[in-house]
Amino acid sequence: MLRFDILPMGIYSSKKNVENFFEAVQNTFSPVPPVSEEHEFISNDREDRKRHATMPLLVRSSQSENNDARLVQEGSSIKNQPILVVVVHLLPTLPAYLDALQRIGDIKIIIFKGAPESDRPQHMQTMANWVSTHNNFKEAVRPQVTKESLKRTGEAIRLISDVANLNDAEVIIMDIGGYFAPYLAELGNKDSYPRLWKLLGIVEDTENGHQKYHDAKQSLPRNVTHPRIYSVARSQMKMTEDYNVGKSLVRAADTILRQTLDLRLEDHPVVGVIGFGKIGNSIAIHMRQQHIGRVMVYDVNPTIMLRAVSQDFVICSKEEMLQTASFIFCATGNKALAFNDLLHIGPSINRLIIGSCTSADDELDLHDDLKRYENSSDDRGYYSRYTIQRLDGTEVEIVLLCNGNAINFSCRAILGESIRSVQAAMMVCALNLLRSHTESKTETEILTLTNEEEMTIARLWIQHFSKLDVRLITNVDSASKLEHSSLERSRSDLPVDQTSMALLKQQLGLQRAAYTDPVDFMDSERKLIITAPRGTGKSTVVSALIQDVRNYYDLIWWFDCSDSLYGCTVHLARAFHVFSIALSPEELQKAVLKVIFSSMAVNHFLLIVDNIQDPVGEKVAAESIIDGSERIFQCHELLTALDKALSDPSVRHQRRRHLVALYTDDSVNLPPSQSYTTVAANASKGAWVYLPLQGIASETIENWVCNKLSAFSRNSVRESRRKIIHDILSVDGRRLTIQLTAVLLTSEDVTKRDIKYRLGTALSEGSDILASLVKLALDKLRTLNSLSFICAQVVSLIKSNYASREMFLRLIKILPPQEHFETDDTILTGRKPREVWEHLLSALKKFCILKKNVLLSTINVYTSGNYIPPDYLEIYNMPSTYGNALRKPLLDDTTDHVWNYVLQLVNSGFNYDYHATTERQHAPNIIHYFEHAYVLAKYTSDWDGCEDNAMLLADLLWRLGSYYLNEVRLYSKAAESFRKSYKLINKNIDSRRRIKIDDETLLSLNITKWGAKLYWHICEQLTHRIDAQEDEKLIEKMQLCQNNLMKLSDPIAKSELQRKSNYQIEAVIAIARIRVQNIRVANPQIGTTNEILETIIRNLLNILEDDSMATRTESLMLQILGSAHSQLGKHTEAVAYLRRSLEQRRKVLTSEHVDLARTEYKLAYCLVQWGEDMKKNINATDTTEFIRNMREARDLCETAFKTQRTQLPSDHNNLTECNNLRHRMNELEQKWLPVDAC
Repeated sequence: MLRFDILPMGIYSSKKNVENFFEAVQNTFSPVPPVSEEHEFISNDREDRKRHATMPLLVRSSQSENNDARLVQEGSSIKNQPILVVVVHLLPTLPAYLDALQRIGDIKIIIFKGAPESDRPQHMQTMANWVSTHNNFKEAVRPQVTKESLKRTGEAIRLISDVANLNDAEVIIMDIGGYFAPYLAELGNKDSYPRLWKLLGIVEDTENGHQKYHDAKQSLPRNVTHPRIYSVARSQMKMTEDYNVGKSLVRAADTILRQTLDLRLEDHPVVGVIGFGKIGNSIAIHMRQQHIGRVMVYDVNPTIMLRAVSQDFVICSKEEMLQTASFIFCATGNKALAFNDLLHIGPSINRLIIGSCTSADDELDLHDDLKRYENSSDDRGYYSRYTIQRLDGTEVEIVLLCNGNAINFSCRAILGESIRSVQAAMMVCALNLLRSHTESKTETEILTLTNEEEMTIARLWIQHFSKLDVRLITNVDSASKLEHSSLERSRSDLPVDQTSMALLKQQLGLQRAAYTDPVDFMDSERKLIITAPRGTGKSTVVSALIQDVRNYYDLIWWFDCSDSLYGCTVHLARAFHVFSIALSPEELQKAVLKVIFSSMAVNHFLLIVDNIQDPVGEKVAAESIIDGSERIFQCHELLTALDKALSDPSVRHQRRRHLVALYTDDSVNLPPSQSYTTVAANASKGAWVYLPLQGIASETIENWVCNKLSAFSRNSVRESRRKIIHDILSVDGRRLTIQLTAVLLTSEDVTKRDIKYRLGTALSEGSDILASLVKLALDKLRTLNSLSFICAQVVSLIKSNYASREMFLRLIKILPPQEHFETDDTILTGRKPREVWEHLLSALKKFCILKKNVLLSTINVYTSGNYIPPDYLEIYNMPSTYGNALRKPLLDDTTDHVWNYVLQLVNSGFNYDYHATTERQHAPNIIHYFEHAYVLAKYTSDWDGCEDNAMLLADLLWRLGSYYLNEVRLYSKAAESFRKSYKLINKNIDSRRRIKIDDETLLSLNITKWGAKLYWHICEQLTHRIDAQEDEKLIEKMQLCQNNLMKLSDPIAKSELQRKSNYQIEAVIAIARIRVQNIRVANPQIGTTNEILETIIRNLLNILEDDSMATRTESLMLQILGSAHSQLGKHTEAVAYLRRSLEQRRKVLTSEHVDLARTEYKLAYCLVQWGEDMKKNINATDTTEFIRNMREARDLCETAFKTQRTQLPSDHNNLTECNNLRHRMNELEQKWLPVDAC
């Protein structure tokens, strides 16, 4: 049997999380001594009154204090636990809810809500079986109790009296749907229905039940006591649940239609919603988001109808809806449809499908009359089918999904962990009834939670389930909510080809073609390659598609294989809380993909992989969706990595799993399309298919371009331009070709000579039209605005040909004065950088060189364990056609001034400095610039040091090496960066010796050179396991670098003098660290060990008082001093040094940094050693100092372990050592501490 005590605790979280949440709710709201009186108010309208009882004081306490408090509460409440009567839905979230209720009362009656046993779906029946056989609940189950059985006079009283047979037994009813509302008079009238027990009150969950109890209270006789009734139906938590219920109803309806009737919800051109309350509103919203039909709304309340109009929904009468809608959702809870309504169904409707949002007996008044007709359903658990006659005598088919009961329950539609907040609110209402049970005061109105109580529940939920926040995770602007405010949309932009859009939707299962099978678009795997020549507009079409279908997905992410993927992977790692330290880019990529494909926060994802073409890549076979032919693609390794990760049997089976790859063909001059041929792909599930993207239809586009010729006054000029436009567009229908044709041939700056010798030659020879247009555009830009041309060249050399506005503002400050450029534009002189930038941007946009189509997230921030979502940089992107045209001549000519500009730009942005003395330097876009640095290093991999800008590159490589070493812990890549930097500097010095160079410059270069070589050897040592002999060889190389630095004369510049001092100090620290580590691991002879450690301590103390030392350097030195003293048994001095080290690191590092965690571990380890020695040398009964040390060590070790567990791989040595120390402390505490101290 399926073990529901393990599996159904919630699809989105572990059982432990749910238990901790409910325990926190109980501990926070446990009953306190009764308040003397409750303050009430009644608003001017029919608002329900709010309760304003005094809240219990919320204080922070340790875990042990919480446990003690819980035990006291449980012990004091066992005697007089109230009896609980619970109405439940048979959902996977039920077991945890029942367990939580058991903590506040004794569950004596459980009533199953919903369909009878004969009509239950399998998953609901399985849950019913689990409850009925569970040791704690099987005696409480009352399968025979239904709404119908309770209608017998006195039945509700007898039901409770059978279990509440003690004097003064207290009863609380936890209701769903107002089961006991019709019998409120019986429950409140003790004289007519005598019993021993006392009703404390009722807690209601739903709006339907809320209204029933409200009406029942209004009709109670004056001599009947009003039971206390709490309702959560109008709470903030319930609003969240109702929104998710609407979503699940839409999904469930579509699922049932697909699986049982071979239909889809979007096949219905008109869908009706009767009832526009919270659930009906959500249904309508989600259907509109998914572009499902035309939504019509009807509600009996005219003010609600007015609200529907304000949300741009079509309102109608019930009669009008029945005339046009072929599917109707009923969301009233109050007889939305009667049988007589069905007689007025419109003649154009052959089949009406009805989906209910609650129980059939509440929502519909059809079943008694439908019994006269035969149910022709093949699957009565999911639908009932009847054929009836309209008033005009014609037949119409009526389909009731789930026999009129709530359709989402039948499909196991899970609402997520937000439902826990509603269950918690029900618990708090029950606890409030316990708190006020001594009062004799009656309530004539329904009570609700106070705002303070709701906010407290919400805070507790966020603390336990905040990682489950459902949001669209994306780096694509067209999927982002920021698009309308931050991205420019020009009305004159070239429209996107809708034929291509429709085909893409069909292939992703988002739009059904007439001849395809009714596949479930909510449970599909699609792998599509879009192929076309460069400049066709593949990314534009996909961006437009994303904007249209973004509401289908939880994750939309764009990868670009043309440049570094590391930064993109790091962003995803931060978004999904994946550790990235000490993982190579390949390992990190694998870990991130596994987490994404296993994440409970992602049910639907769309991954776009751009520029997958790779001449040496792996082969991928795909079938054409146009003619069914097969083609082999040479693809980037990322595509195969995604494919393998997706097919991994250990990952979670998500609903929509869509991969779209963009492949650039080598062909040119894509002819304009007239129409697509019939789609003929029959690829098997999970196989790749490809779509050759065609050019845009010529007639429409030619008119669009020619309409821009109004700038020319002479008809002859317009006609000649019109002819050349026709000639170009009849040969090449690529998007960029069309845009550049419109820009260039409608501009007076383009002369007859340009047209004849540039474009005419290309047309006559059949060469690449787009290449000629791009070259002409760049030449015109260079002539008209050489400053903009320089900016375009810079962009072509950085990652993915894109840059932020901040980068351009930084670049403008780097470029020489504008009068140095050949430009006719003098308006820029004396302007502010922002004004210059706006002018440059307009020039670049004019020639289609830049466009704004990317939003890049900055590095995510963690503060005190809380995740802060990232901000976004607006990125201006250059088409790859331009990027290739600009980049190629620059790669061939390293003397171009552009190299100087781009290296200065990235160096100034990638301002990582390990030796910074300022506290907690923040570089929120450090990864953004890191990616640019990574790409520049790739483009300059063959530089040998003789280039004019070699020293700028060496400086950039130095920063890369330092970042790899200190932040990412990729020691092999750090060693490679420092090695390359050293060789560049060394070669540059040799080449400069041939010319006269001033001594100060030569001295600065030598300092940098020996510093680079020193760090090269430090990183080499970190790449291999501890090996004393190999380490000594590397120490000798480090000492050689140190000696060479000492031989250099002191520079005049203070900054250079500080650099020289920093490198010498780093050499001393690195050597000390290696030897202390080797001693700790190898454990040589005591005498030799002590001598080495004493020498290390003296060397470190000699440089410790250097006031100019960087904070992180000083903290590392203090940590080594602490470790050395600890190994000598000098625990007092060791603890003092480690405390100082921890204090220094807290100044410059965030609380989640692994270096800080390592120092915390070192201090904890030293405290434990000190405690052990102390225990051996003092009276066994004197444990005060020992207990103090162990408690401090415990707190430090747990903090370090928590950080390292989330930041480091599970097999990392630091994590292993920290975990071993935890176990060691447990053993020591059990051995030496008294029970009460433990």
